[in-house]
Amino acid sequence: MREEWKHQICSPLFWGILIGSILVNTWILANFRGQRDLVKRSREVWEQVQLPVSEETARIYLDMLEPTEKKETGVPTFRQMMEGTLYMLRELDGESLADAFSSSLMLDGRAEDYVREEYGKLETVLEKNRENGTAAGFFVPCSRSFFELFSRWIPLSCTLESILAGILLMMHSVSETFTTGTAAVVYATKAGRRIQDSRRRAAAALGILFTVCIWSVTLLGACAVFPLGSLWKTLVGSMMLLDSFFPMISRIPLTAAGYLGAEFLISLFTALLFSYMSFSPVTRNKNSFASFVQLGMGCAVVYTVTSLFPKDSRFYFTMQYNPVDLAGKAGHWMVSGGTFFSPQHYEVLVLLLWGVVAGAAAYAARRKFLAEDL
Repeated sequence: MREEWKHQICSPLFWGILIGSILVNTWILANFRGQRDLVKRSREVWEQVQLPVSEETARIYLDMLEPTEKKETGVPTFRQMMEGTLYMLRELDGESLADAFSSSLMLDGRAEDYVREEYGKLETVLEKNRENGTAAGFFVPCSRSFFELFSRWIPLSCTLESILAGILLMMHSVSETFTTGTAAVVYATKAGRRIQDSRRRAAAALGILFTVCIWSVTLLGACAVFPLGSLWKTLVGSMMLLDSFFPMISRIPLTAAGYLGAEFLISLFTALLFSYMSFSPVTRNKNSFASFVQLGMGCAVVYTVTSLFPKDSRFYFTMQYNPVDLAGKAGHWMVSGGTFFSPQHYEVLVLLLWGVVAGAAAYAARRKFLAEDL
């Protein structure tokens, strides 16, 4: 496996995807660069005041952040945003979030009833957050959803890039001997065919390395551009941790930094799942291009079916327990809000269920490969 590892890590494919992904993520960070000064000021203000948001402290924070009521066309002022935060501290409940989520997806019937039932369970979390002060945690009062960069765009981009890398690395590794015409020599015996095991493990390990690299480089770059400092300790559940227009509600206590750590772990296992899902078709086809097209078409079909499924049935949500929808929800894992919803244990159940399916398919493909005539 060591030789396979060395061979693959020197592959232009690995470095090409990594450099391309870094460039894409750099562009994403650049789109938020206008928030840098506000982030620095918010951190400095928090380190001076360090008080929960309330009617009284809101004036202190605003006087330090925005002493004048500057108005930018189409963008709410900090004072308007703080008023919205105070309103949510007092009034936000599970029913309001359920209404917003149902309206965003135009849900009806049993699907809407299911959403109301699930969001009703979040009432306890909301009340607990108010009682222990989590809901009043201070963060960057950003008029352009600054936290969405960390809560949505970084996890989504890193996850999709890791999935693509995992699939391409696995397919390239397994099909390489057939592409170069050396398969008849390398796989002439059963012992020789077991080399494929080393190739599969090396490709999976390289996919894991890619995920670690792209997440590390992206987060280090984001932390350098946006020095949040002690604001990383803000708990998810704060009414100022906004993704678009709604706060993020988590069933388990997580800081902003802890939330990103959890997203990274789920992203890692999701990429590994897709990598093993690609092993079966490429072992059968012995052609990476044809296998990539097949897998892509399969994912497109799954996405289309789940998207077009009637939104008046509870099965609309049951259908989303698949790897494609799991990947698309990156950045919204483990949390719920007004435009996104994560059922309890959703991520773990999808990874376990489809991990078993992918493992069984890979095992069957391996057994068939060892027995067939080339």
